[in-house]
Formats: sequence, C-alpha cells, structure tokens
Amino acid sequence: GITASMVGLGNVTNTSDANKPVSTAQQTALDLKAPLASPTFTGTVSGITASMVGLGNVTNTSDANKPVSTAQQTALDLKAPLASPTFTGTVTGSFSGSLSGNATTATSATTATSATSFSGSLAGDVTGTQAATAIAATTVTGKALTGYASAAGTITTADTILTAINKLNGNDALKAPLASPTFTGTVSGITASMVGLGNVSNTSDANKPVSTAQQTALDLKAPLASPTFTGTVVLPTGTASAAPLRLGAGISLTTPVFGSVEFDGTNLLITNNAGSPTRKTIAFTDSTIANGAVGSSQLASGLTLGGTTSGTFSGNVTGNVSGSAASFTGSLSGDVTGTQSSTAIAATTVTGKALSGYASAAGTITTADTILTAINKLNGNDALKAPLASPTFTGTVSGITASMVGLGNVTNTSDANKPVSTAQQTALDL
Repeated sequence: GITASMVGLGNVTNTSDANKPVSTAQQTALDLKAPLASPTFTGTVSGITASMVGLGNVTNTSDANKPVSTAQQTALDLKAPLASPTFTGTVTGSFSGSLSGNATTATSATTATSATSFSGSLAGDVTGTQAATAIAATTVTGKALTGYASAAGTITTADTILTAINKLNGNDALKAPLASPTFTGTVSGITASMVGLGNVSNTSDANKPVSTAQQTALDLKAPLASPTFTGTVVLPTGTASAAPLRLGAGISLTTPVFGSVEFDGTNLLITNNAGSPTRKTIAFTDSTIANGAVGSSQLASGLTLGGTTSGTFSGNVTGNVSGSAASFTGSLSGDVTGTQSSTAIAATTVTGKALSGYASAAGTITTADTILTAINKLNGNDALKAPLASPTFTGTVSGITASMVGLGNVTNTSDANKPVSTAQQTALDL
C-alpha cells in the first residue's frame, strides 16, 4: 500500500538504470560535446599535440622557412652549381656560353648532332626562337587549299578554314547575281510596284475595262450603226505616184513620198523629212526572248583567277635552318608548339592571323587558290549577289514570270498590238 509518492518519489518511474531515457539536462550537456566518430569542432581546439596525430617529428615551420634536410643535402651534393660548375666523368646535354675542360663529343653546341634546347633562330615558314616561334599571316593565308571541295552549309566554330571556305563557296553558288540573275522555282516577295508596274492590275487583256482615256477617245468616234458625223469629213485620195494613206499589204511605193503611210504586211511605215523623204518604222511585230535565253554576252568578262600556290611541310624541317643545332629534342612554344618531330599549330593561331594583302576580287575558287585568294574571291563574289530583302538588279533579269509578280493574266503585247478587249468591243459595238 506504499506508493512512490508516499516516500517522496512521485516523479520517479519504475525503470531500470539501463533503460532510463536521456533527461532534458543530460541532453543539454551532451549537445555541448563532440562525437567520437567524425567530430566537427568550432572555435579554437586546444590540448591536441603533434604527437597525438602521429607528427611528433614535424616542427611548426612554413615551407618557405624549412631547413635543408640531410637527404636533401646529400642529393644536392651530387648536383653542379649554375655558376662556374666543375664536372667529372662524361657530360651530356645542351650548353650555352663558354666551355672549358675536356669535351670529347663536341667542343661547342653548334657541332652537336642533337640538343634538348637551342638558342638560335628559326627560318622558313616558322621564324623566331625556341621560346617565341612565329608564323607570318602571309605564310598562313598563302597556303594552298589542299582538299578543297565546294559544299554549302552553316559555318560554326567547329569548322576549319578549309571547311569554312568550302561552305562559303557552296553557299555563294546558291545566290543570285546582281547583274542579270536567272531564278528557278517560284520567286516570292516581289510586287508589281518593285518592277515599276504599281498601277497595273492583274487583269487579262481580254477582260480589261475601258479606261478613262480610251472612253474619251471612243467618245470621239462614230458608231458602225447609223453614225452621225459633224464638221467636214475628208477621205484620202491618191495616185500612182502619191499615196497620203496606203495600207495595201505587201506593197510599198517605188520611191518614198513625204507624208505617206504604208503597210508592207509586217511593218507600218511613215515617211518624213520633206527635203529628203525617209521611211521610218513606227510599229513592228515583236518576238519574245525565250525563257533562259541569256547568253555569255550578259556575263562579266575579263575575269582573272589568281593566287599563290606554295608547299606544305610536316615533321623535320630541312633546308636553310640557322641556329646552334642541326636538330633538337626540346619543346617549341609560341605560334608553333610541340616537339621537332610533332609540331602543332592551334586553330585560333591560324584563324587569328591578319589578312595581309587582302583585296576583294570575284572569281571561281579552285584547289589552286590560297586561303587569302579564296577569301578575296568569296567577298568579291558576294558583292555580285542580290540580297533576299529589297534587291536591286541590273542588266536583264530572267526566270521571273508574270504570275510571280501578280500579273498572270497580262500578256507581253505592245500597246499598239493589243487586241480589243471584251469591254472595249462592247463599247465599240455601240
């Protein structure tokens, strides 16, 4: 009958020590401690020595101030000083400056057969020194377009100079020239106003209405049925030697007569100049130019293909090479990197060269062209092309039909030879 409360332990539960929970006060104290596994400390940690972390032989000295160790000194004792070294045994490698002592293989670097470096200068396509090689812009742009093949496409940063020139030339071939272009397919974007026909509607000749001028002219004419004339009506007269108006098909006067009008079956002729009568043709039968009948006379002439073809090289450089060694095993730096047996030129080194000697000039690109002459021609060719937006053409433009400019019902008939339209005939019938 005795409870925990009766003995002053009302807040105590009947739990063994091993199973008691962590109290609030205990948890607060534990939160201030670090775990044994992967602890993370804050502030400054003290009480841990170098020996505790297995570094009992390490002193707190910066790398820059560390002394030379016994092993380091032993290794250094086997090296020669840079200033006035004295060698023993057989010495190999590369040298500069004056040598003294016994040199059995070569007495100077210039007679050595191989070297890890050289202090002379390079000549030929690559100039400069080992530490600063250089390739002139004209050397790059003067190289032949080996492997050139025209091919259209979009140029990206992944292209090389050769593939970019291939695409530029292929793209150029798909453009229309400014002078006398010939289009294929259906041309869009050209309106009647652009070809000087802004006032022309797309109505066939047979369906054209009677214009104001035509109606005014018709109002001055007499109808066929029951005409009523006013004023004095004069009909032409003529003789065998004088014909004020002659329309006999295929017949002309023996001698031109001033003021005469003749029709020879093809041309309408009028004779002027009273002092020396001369026949003049005032109307003739036109013939249309066949579709695509633009010949070489419309093309530019006097084109000159140019360019300089030079060779390429790879591997060892031979010829006029000056310097302190016939060959070397070191590395190149500058425009050309790599080694003597494996030189390399970065794409940006080549594409970044100035276009020395550039001059725009149109022409056909071939494998004989250099990078420079190809770029010259591409720019010149581009200047002869028409833009897609608002092009202005010169010469004779072919390949465009009346339908393409919204005039599909209009025929190529001169005003003098146009037929009488339905509306006109209706008006004339009155």
